[in-house]
Amino acid sequence: MPSLRLAYRALEGTNTKTRRLAYLTAIISTLKRDSLGERLLLSRLVRWSQEHKQHLTSYRVQTGEVTLTRRNSAGARYLHLATNLGLIAPISSAYRATRIGLVLFALNGNYSVGYNPFFLTKVERLFYTYTLLKSDADVLLTITDNLLQHPGISTKKFVPALEQERLELDMG
Repeated sequence: MPSLRLAYRALEGTNTKTRRLAYLTAIISTLKRDSLGERLLLSRLVRWSQEHKQHLTSYRVQTGEVTLTRRNSAGARYLHLATNLGLIAPISSAYRATRIGLVLFALNGNYSVGYNPFFLTKVERLFYTYTLLKSDADVLLTITDNLLQHPGISTKKFVPALEQERLELDMG
């Protein structure tokens, strides 16, 4: 008899430095329908980041820029996140957009002059809401539920309460 137990949906290995979903859109837009090696894809992501630096500085929170470093760890984190979300896949030492990544590519149209890619379009917000819920629903819904139960709670108090709840779920 098949198990009726649902799989736990939580992204593993995420990093607080991967907070700009616009970089995921940039990765998909860079790949289009092509395959690119990791080094080339990372260098193009850094170039995209440099080209849009003024847009990031006009965003309400300016942290999270992908810059050129020796290891390019910030860019690599975004590749890791895009892979975990199923937007791209590594194939023979290169990356390629998946079917769901190509959906994002198809949904993204031409933007007007002066468009700030760090302000996600409605289509991007809907797409990322679906993608994140598909991959990380158990964590996101727990956070949302806790925020609704404790309106106005500070991050300092919220994070320990959330960690305690996770411990209780793990033990139960």
